[in-house]
Amino acid sequence: MADLKKIAFIITDCDFGGAEQMLFEICSGLKNDFQLQVWVLKRKGYFARKIEEAGVPVKCYDLGTQMGPGYFLKFLLALLKFRADLKIFQPDVLQGILFQANLAAKITGKFAGTPVVFCSLHTFETGVLKIWIEKLTHGLAQKYLVVSDVLKKYLAEYFSLPEQKIMVIKNGIRLAAAKPDEKSLRTELGLPPSGAVIGAIGRLHREKGMDVLIRSFSHLAGEFPDFKLVIIGDGQEKENLRELVSRNNLSERVIFAGFLPEPEKYLPPFEAFVLPSRIEAMPIVLMQAMAAGKAIVASNVGGVCELIDDSQTGFLVPVEDELLMARAISRILRDPALSKRLGAAAREKAERRFSRAEMIDSYRRLYQSAAEGKI
Repeated sequence: MADLKKIAFIITDCDFGGAEQMLFEICSGLKNDFQLQVWVLKRKGYFARKIEEAGVPVKCYDLGTQMGPGYFLKFLLALLKFRADLKIFQPDVLQGILFQANLAAKITGKFAGTPVVFCSLHTFETGVLKIWIEKLTHGLAQKYLVVSDVLKKYLAEYFSLPEQKIMVIKNGIRLAAAKPDEKSLRTELGLPPSGAVIGAIGRLHREKGMDVLIRSFSHLAGEFPDFKLVIIGDGQEKENLRELVSRNNLSERVIFAGFLPEPEKYLPPFEAFVLPSRIEAMPIVLMQAMAAGKAIVASNVGGVCELIDDSQTGFLVPVEDELLMARAISRILRDPALSKRLGAAAREKAERRFSRAEMIDSYRRLYQSAAEGKI
């Protein structure tokens, strides 16, 4: 591997999320083309372990997730350790992923003499402090990599980044090779052998809007007395969501499946997949639902409109509009032909536009050009 170009990544956290999953896909797809190294600021987690299993080394600085008075000092100490590690590894290209890791990549890459530094964003960073930090430091990176056209526009407008410095590489997904055993999946999810199911996958955080979905579901409960709602994911809003379910007398109808590795494999039993998010850039789980041929209802937010063509590959509804969301779900459940048409169109678009191979090729060409000094 001595003659391979060296590509290094630093990511804020590496447990479970879209950015973490894409880092895993990049590492597993490019491990034979480059010598790779991953650093994690806060904690190793699910995708860090997956990256290690793929044969790419991962080192963590164990900053933890709690922001407090001592965090800034711990962050500075981590930067010193990171600088020493960069001096040893001497990457041709260093890429930061997510806000804190981007800052670490820019500052430490500069002092370590790293030839090329990229930053990548997978969500809409907000807050005056973050915006000013990006404005003051973006000159330390050669390029910013984003996952959607709308996120590129956001960076240019709010972070004052030149558009030519921003590159869009959209996420790509693996397509299921084999038909799953739907009966066993229903058993794993605690579902009866038959009956309509509405499903959602995502972290139980406010930005994912699961409370909106539950309220929408409550409007449908009388119209569809036998169907159930399955929510796959975990997070800080879990108890609040359980309380909301209880207040609406839906405890027998809503299943909280918790965190499940590879949650996309549980998509087949869903008659409809719902993405009720308040904030999204380019949701991988929505691509996976498209690839599974699901009829989709999604909030029209961020980069979702780059995935879903309203009334063609799914239904788009305004953010937080639980009534229109319920109406769209009802249309799908009442019209099997419509559901089938939407699902088939969604799968065709996913296969045509969002392949993992195309994404990996894009990163391969980018890193090769950067390592050869052509950027």
